[in-house]
Amino acid sequence: MLLMYFISYEGKKLSRDEMIALEGYVDSALDCDCFKLAEDQGHV
Repeated sequence: MLLMYFISYEGKKLSRDEMIALEGYVDSALDCDCFKLAEDQGHV
């Protein structure tokens, strides 16, 4: 059970870094702050 928790925790850390990188890539590709725009429009 401890091994499953460790793998889950490490996956969560890795995915967080990847999502931050993806956000930057999408924002630069679309030339906008897409998450802020979604919050302003009430979607998040």
